[in-house]
Amino acid sequence: MKVAMLILSDVHISHAADPILGKAKEIAQASYVCLANVDAVLMLIAGDVAFSGRAEEYDLATPFFSEIISSLRAERDLPIHVAVVPGNHDCDFSQNDSIRKMLIKGVLSGDKADDEVVKKCTGVQEAFFAFRDALEGVTNKRDISDRLWRTTEIVVGDESVFIDAINVAWLSTLKEKIGELTFPWEDFAPALAPSARGLRVAIQHHPSNWLHQATYRPYRAFLKKRSQIVITGHEHEPNVGLTIDTEAATTTFVECGPLQEHDGLGRASFLVLTVDTGAEQVSAWRFSFDGTRFVPAADAPWVQPRALRLTEGEAFVVRAAFERTLNDPGAPIMDAYSREIELAQFFVYPDMTDQAQRGKRGSMPIYSSTELASMEWLKTGVIVAGEEKSGRTSLLYQLFGRYRDAALIPVIVNGKDLKHTQPDQIERVIRGAFEAQYETDYLRFQQLEVARKVVLVDDFQFVGLKNEQHRRVLLANLKAVCGGLLIACDKAFSTGGLELDGVKLRRFSLQPFGYKARQELIQRWYGFSEPNLSEAEFTVRCDESERVVNHVMTRKVIPALPLYLVTLLQSLTVKRGPELIDSSLGHYYHYLISEAFRGSHAPLEKFNELFDYCAHLAWTFHLGGAEDLSEASMRRFTQEYAKEWTTTEFESRLEFLLKAKILERRGSSLSFRYPYVYYYLKGKYLAEQIDDKEVRAYIESACAQLYVRDNANTVLFLAHHAHEDFFVRSIQGTLDALFADFNPVCFDGDIRDVTDLVTKAAPKIEFRGGTPKEHRAKAAEFQDDMDDGDDGLMDVPETGDQASFQAQTTMLFKTTEVLGLLLKAQYSSFRHSRKQELLSSIFNGSMRGLRAIYVALIKEPERLQRRADSFAGKAVKNLEERRKLVERIIALIIEMLSFGYVVHAAECARSPDLRDDVEAVIKRTNSSAFDLISVAICLDSGNGLPRAELRELKKRVADNLVATRLLSLVVMYRLYMFETTDEDRVWVYREFGFGYGNPGAAIAATSSSMAGLATLDS
Repeated sequence: MKVAMLILSDVHISHAADPILGKAKEIAQASYVCLANVDAVLMLIAGDVAFSGRAEEYDLATPFFSEIISSLRAERDLPIHVAVVPGNHDCDFSQNDSIRKMLIKGVLSGDKADDEVVKKCTGVQEAFFAFRDALEGVTNKRDISDRLWRTTEIVVGDESVFIDAINVAWLSTLKEKIGELTFPWEDFAPALAPSARGLRVAIQHHPSNWLHQATYRPYRAFLKKRSQIVITGHEHEPNVGLTIDTEAATTTFVECGPLQEHDGLGRASFLVLTVDTGAEQVSAWRFSFDGTRFVPAADAPWVQPRALRLTEGEAFVVRAAFERTLNDPGAPIMDAYSREIELAQFFVYPDMTDQAQRGKRGSMPIYSSTELASMEWLKTGVIVAGEEKSGRTSLLYQLFGRYRDAALIPVIVNGKDLKHTQPDQIERVIRGAFEAQYETDYLRFQQLEVARKVVLVDDFQFVGLKNEQHRRVLLANLKAVCGGLLIACDKAFSTGGLELDGVKLRRFSLQPFGYKARQELIQRWYGFSEPNLSEAEFTVRCDESERVVNHVMTRKVIPALPLYLVTLLQSLTVKRGPELIDSSLGHYYHYLISEAFRGSHAPLEKFNELFDYCAHLAWTFHLGGAEDLSEASMRRFTQEYAKEWTTTEFESRLEFLLKAKILERRGSSLSFRYPYVYYYLKGKYLAEQIDDKEVRAYIESACAQLYVRDNANTVLFLAHHAHEDFFVRSIQGTLDALFADFNPVCFDGDIRDVTDLVTKAAPKIEFRGGTPKEHRAKAAEFQDDMDDGDDGLMDVPETGDQASFQAQTTMLFKTTEVLGLLLKAQYSSFRHSRKQELLSSIFNGSMRGLRAIYVALIKEPERLQRRADSFAGKAVKNLEERRKLVERIIALIIEMLSFGYVVHAAECARSPDLRDDVEAVIKRTNSSAFDLISVAICLDSGNGLPRAELRELKKRVADNLVATRLLSLVVMYRLYMFETTDEDRVWVYREFGFGYGNPGAAIAATSSSMAGLATLDS
């Protein structure tokens, strides 16, 4: 049997004037070259026939496709069979009512799709189904027919072709995102009859990776096992190739280009495959439109015959139990609907650094751990090291699937099982692991070529061989039985002497999650946990979570490791308390420590006692003035605590805290394992003992020197426990004393000298389009590039009576941050008058700090000139051009600083629960600066634009160029970072006169560390 498949997709027919409607005969004529000696033609249409699923669009489509068929028949009198599937554009979303939305939400949440659910969800495709039935007619002999999966047998001579037409678009929505679909293939895919032999072709609109992560891999594996050819459309990138993997031998995949895009025929293309079942070969041609006709593309995938699998071979099948292990995140993780989440749904590949290139992080090459999916990396053996909870094991689990996709057979071995160096002992361990992971007989694995075998060794630090030479022999014998070797171990484990064939193994260190990785994790999390969010809602939800996550992770007191991030996201998603959203993270830290207690089997009724003991212990550490405590000192503390508070036995308590990983040993001493544990418990002690004179004296001292790291962290964590007036006034008093000799900037004719600097060379503010997602990704990359690990804090207090400018600036940002945290988290605990007083302190303090910056710039212009000149670099040689460039840089520095101070003040007061109090402060203070802060609060969200307030403020600051440009930057930042309606966007362009070009400094300014602004003083 030899058949030709004419494959069309993404036609997007909407009007009678569509150019593609006049090209039916040209499509048929271009295909004539492929029809020689074929026995039948299959016209397969991979979805998006229409543009918006309306009946009148299909009225145009039917004669178009009929003309193609008649033109083919005119050339050769052949049987022509048609199969068509719907795409997302074949859905009439005007019929997408609230019931369908509710049902989609239920299906994505795990509800079973019965016939009524399927009927309702596919109701938006009614016009498509009428078109399909009319076009396919009676030429197809249907064995199975329904709205989700139809299998049609086409008899050609004495052989059969089975077409699986799959409606993956049944849950499509207007603005769907990758990973947001699902398909109940286990319920709707018809079983294959034992006698059903022949060529099997699957056709669906969306590629399988558009399915929910939990569905994607098993569905794809099922489809490949069932089909020799898989056809998809949707992504508008034509391609034909072979997938050879362990799940399905060889599968030919076909990815269609668009026959017509929304802007015409510029990229119009279609494909023709010819299949010769006798020779078990398939050939392919791609035709593209050259402006007048369809011609074979110069970059055609291939026209030479390729092998086609027609018989099933025994596959390497992974056991169901091990599949569950591979998707186990290592802890119970739930989404907003209390569904358990699988690892593949939220996994983000961490970055890593090559330990052979040690140095500062900024100067070291950063690699994605996805590189480890390449066999080229593993041929000489690779070590991946990471601290506990860095995701080493999860990385191996995900790579396991990637190796399977690449036709490799991976086996994961636990290091503790490797106790001998002899080849037969190693073989026994590998066999045990293989048989636990695969259903396939081990003999097949033994007979497999070495180049396709990958051995992954987890927890290599537990290998039962202490001698370095023995470990080398072990590695050599492991490598002898596999083509690729990947070893994962603890960061503290020394592997410096490990080598193969005299060459040291390349060792990589897994990195904590930076801004970009955290952003990707958050987007993946909400993509599957709340799939029905609109684009605008999705952006806002991700934005809120990014703020909280970055607030936690950038304090350097909690590791930016996947487990902590996912736990925090889980807390935010299931809303363990509104305090988390409002930046009171005390519940989160309490939860983490409680989980540590629970994981070490402490009874729930003992938790309060354990927290109290640990809080007193943290204060004892503080009094000792060091990060660690000798075991003898801890014993004495426990004895004293037992006498005064609760009977406690030292040995058992120490063993428990070590097991729970609250404490760890460092040599002969003990220390808290993570800074957040120490500071949370220390804050708890201070809050409970706040009436003690010694404690009060310490709190006052810490508030007065918030530029010191220990003080800043202590006060920040104390704010999670306490809001007593004494504590709040200690912070407020420090803030009010900072830059007290400077008047707050008002932007009302009070900064003329600074305005002159900007007026000279202010660059035009330009806006470039793009989506918030794109701009947020760029901002995250910028933050990663700028992050050198320095939090801007000092280790010890400065000497002298007067704090330096840098120390005062750091304290300004810390005091306003803590007051903002208290106001947002404890808003109901303060009277309106007190909240407004604190807000005034935050706003006035921020503007005094900005005034101090301005004065420093004007007072020492040569320093600003040198800094701008250094930014200009050496590229510009012409003196006049260089002078202008330096002036533009000076203007940009001033704007960046001003924008940063205004936005920081706004962030401190950004809460809907404070909105009335903010408005009261603004009304009471005649200051354009306060108005700018208020507008920045409003615009730092996905809400609609406050047009009246913007227009009024624009008029008020019209005579102040700095304030006018600040307002424009705040508005532009809103356009970049949040979804904006077309009406609001047009209004902004008209009102503010934005040009187009590269994004301005708005994103960069807010991405910079505020503490780093003080470096202008140094």
